[in-house]
Amino acid sequence: MFGESFAQQKVRLRNNSVFGSHPCWNIRSVIVKAGDDCRQELMAVQLLKEFHSIFVQDGLQAWLRPIKVLVTSSHSALI
Repeated sequence: MFGESFAQQKVRLRNNSVFGSHPCWNIRSVIVKAGDDCRQELMAVQLLKEFHSIFVQDGLQAWLRPIKVLVTSSHSALI
């Protein structure tokens, strides 16, 4: 429906990359966000990490997907 899957894209890109045979080769999805105060996203991610630590410590099973935010300025970030 939406074309090739991420796994298929990864295989295709690895096969076409000059570095594809390197054992540490990988690819990641990135969201480029601009025009907003991206420091809020960084704070939200830090808060989620704290909640995750509390859940694990108390033996609660909660699925939280870890993400990273690289704030490049007060109005842009890579997520």
